[in-house]
Amino acid sequence: MDKRKSIGYEGIIAGFALFATFFGAGNLIFPPDIGLHTGNQWVLGSLGLLATGIILPILSIIAISNTGNSSKTLMDHVSPWYYTVFYLLTTTLIGMGSTMPRV
Repeated sequence: MDKRKSIGYEGIIAGFALFATFFGAGNLIFPPDIGLHTGNQWVLGSLGLLATGIILPILSIIAISNTGNSSKTLMDHVSPWYYTVFYLLTTTLIGMGSTMPRV
C-alpha cells in the first residue's frame, strides 16, 4: 500500500473511532430535551450544548494530541502525583455513583 492510500485509510479509521467515542444514544435524545426545557431561551441552551458537547471534546483531543498522545503526559504538567489521584478519584466516584447502583 502506498503512503497516500495508507494515510487516507488511517484517517477514515481514526474518524470513525472519534465518532463512535463521542456519539451515542444520548446525543439523539439530549438535544431535543434541552430544546423542550429551555423553551424561549433555546439560544442559551444551544450555546451550552455547543460549548460542552462540541467545543470541550475537540479541545481535549487537541490538548492530548499536542502533549504526546497520553492523558498521563498531559497531567504530568500539573504535578507528578496528580494523574494517580485524579484517576483513582474519578474511577471510584463513577463506579460508586453510576455503575454499581445499576447492578
